[in-house]
Amino acid sequence: MVPDVQPNALWSALFSALPDVMMLVDREGAIVEINHMLPPLTREQVIASNVRLYVPPHSVPRVEKALHGAFEHRESTEYEVDYVGPDGTTGWFRVSVAPVVMDGQVVLASFIAQDITERRRLETRTRKLATIVERGAEAMIIITPDGHVDEWNMAAEAIFGYSAQEIIGQHISILIPPEHMHEIAMIRETIETGASRSIRTVRIAKDRRHVHVLLNVGPIFSDDGTLLATCGFLRDITEEYEETEALRESNVLLSEQRAEMEHMLSSMLEHLPDGVVVIRDGVFEYANPAFERMSSYSLEQLMGMSVTKLVEPDHQTITLGNLRRSQAGEPATLRSVVMVTRTGTRVAVEAVSEQIAFRGKTAVLTVVRDVTERAQLEEKLRRAQRLEAVGRVASGVAHEINNALFIISANLELSLAALKDDPDTQELIEAAIEGAERSSTVVRGLLDYSREEPDAAKQRCAAHAVLSRSLPSYRKLGGSEVSVQLSLQAESDFIALRDARLEQIVTNVVLNSASAMKGHGQVHIATSSPNSSEGTKRFVLEISDSGPGIDEDVKLRIFEPFFTTKPSGEGSGLGLAVVSSIVERSGGEVEVDSKIGIGTTFRFSWPVAEQQPESGTPKTEDGAPTAISSSAPRRSVLVVDDEAQIRSLMVRMLTVAGYDVSAVDSAEQALRTLDSTKNIELVLTDDRMDGMTGVELIGHLRTSHPHLATILLTGIAPAAEKVSADMRILHKPIARQALLDAVQNALAGK
Repeated sequence: MVPDVQPNALWSALFSALPDVMMLVDREGAIVEINHMLPPLTREQVIASNVRLYVPPHSVPRVEKALHGAFEHRESTEYEVDYVGPDGTTGWFRVSVAPVVMDGQVVLASFIAQDITERRRLETRTRKLATIVERGAEAMIIITPDGHVDEWNMAAEAIFGYSAQEIIGQHISILIPPEHMHEIAMIRETIETGASRSIRTVRIAKDRRHVHVLLNVGPIFSDDGTLLATCGFLRDITEEYEETEALRESNVLLSEQRAEMEHMLSSMLEHLPDGVVVIRDGVFEYANPAFERMSSYSLEQLMGMSVTKLVEPDHQTITLGNLRRSQAGEPATLRSVVMVTRTGTRVAVEAVSEQIAFRGKTAVLTVVRDVTERAQLEEKLRRAQRLEAVGRVASGVAHEINNALFIISANLELSLAALKDDPDTQELIEAAIEGAERSSTVVRGLLDYSREEPDAAKQRCAAHAVLSRSLPSYRKLGGSEVSVQLSLQAESDFIALRDARLEQIVTNVVLNSASAMKGHGQVHIATSSPNSSEGTKRFVLEISDSGPGIDEDVKLRIFEPFFTTKPSGEGSGLGLAVVSSIVERSGGEVEVDSKIGIGTTFRFSWPVAEQQPESGTPKTEDGAPTAISSSAPRRSVLVVDDEAQIRSLMVRMLTVAGYDVSAVDSAEQALRTLDSTKNIELVLTDDRMDGMTGVELIGHLRTSHPHLATILLTGIAPAAEKVSADMRILHKPIARQALLDAVQNALAGK
């Protein structure tokens, strides 16, 4: 329990008059009394708070040690501690801690904090200055008023060969040749006037070498104006002097060099790719040609114009605020400001401003950089990241969704076959099958974001052959009232893309154009081979239509998944999103130009690839229907799937088609069955199963049972590096006829 201490009037006056902060603290560190507050804290906030709160965490042990010493040992302690004030200011205190004894007991501890921030900063600056002087690249010599060497740094020792111990105390004349002794009086005369001087002269080294130096001298005065010393900085210019005679006429050459530098800087300013302007009080006073091009205003038009005329309204306040701060001497940077040009074009810019003297008055020099392209690339990256996230989600759920869709569609197909005499029910079932197929299409579209092409870097297609072959299909997509024309002008048409992917790109765009034109108009597909900015050949594919065009807001979102302007039920919003994903994954680029009332052009561009055959890819059974003969002998098939419903459906569909079917729920069980049963000719296996996967099972069977035909059934594409070029793959959900065709082809060795 801390006694109630009542200081007398004298003690109270001294306590209040003490210039330093003094606190009385109890044994637990609670502040009992304080003489001065540290704004913005109030007395009510400080009293009873703990003194540990006002020091950084690393200094808390010092406080605790001081408290312990005061209360337990009646010791006084003194230490220096850094602090961060309530307003964010930083500094240093010298803290003196002493016990307060009453009636022979320590009742309190006094903390007296003296602000030593300026002293610490001065010490730091002094140390830095001493280091700079000692380690500086130029020789530094301090001369007393009577001409003796008082300071000598390492650079001076390197030039002249004298150590500090050898030269300090010697008269400066030891370094001066006889023919230059007159310089002592000349320099003294200059120094006494308070001026500085720079001369090119000669000095003598310890080994009697003549050293040509550039000497800069100036006076060091005390506060009362007394000359304390002369400071000289010397740079060895012997090599320069010996290389050219012209350096002897330094003033002339320096003037010429200065003029040349000014001319060069002026030329650089005129040719800088960034805009450079001078602004005073928010009004333009100068602009370089780059800014004229950027703003679409001439220099004459800009002179006297307010900056706000070129800045989007939402950004005017912050722009003017930054300019005011810069003109007051505080450098400022503006990021992501939108400038509006004379033609109304919006340009994203960054601006860095700094105070300068321009034509005798304070102004602001601002460098303006067009970052529109960078902003577009950043937006493209953000969009790609969003698409990647959608792809990851799709990949995670597609297997389960496709399994469910397979169960639904397979049962519906079996029901449809069983209800041949009930047309009304058949119509309902067919509508349900169509809905399942639409759901499957959406899932396949989503998977295009996460599915990597097998050996994508090795894919090749001859684009002209693909486009020519597919032209009739494109014309059917457009309908009878849409004219689809093809113009193949590219010199080189080999690109790193699969044939099917190129067809998918063109098909989606043509469908989009036909929908926008509502079945009436023209679509023009053209190729070309322009040189890129790096001089390399590129293959360019342009698909143009005569539709109504796309407004800017829609154009910004057309590649987003699930974004569509079509009525509900007429589009999934994945077509153009899939196109963008395919192009980006194949190393290509896509641009969209559109004008309202005129039409839209999709421009695709890829580097021209080496001409080589398309590398082998896994065979995907798309179901080219070759009917199974009813008289064909019964053949044996093993179905491997860990979902009972799917196994049951597969068995039923294949059994009805005339096959002998066995089914197991794991790859391990399949291997045991194959070892005990010799007549099985085909293994139809799911990929994602607990334990051994379907891909691993097929790889194992190719070694242990090479005579077996195999088909991999999967809800998502397996990793490209895990499949071989000749592996047969069926993607769930698979139609009944497509499944039967795939089984028949596999058994026939096709």
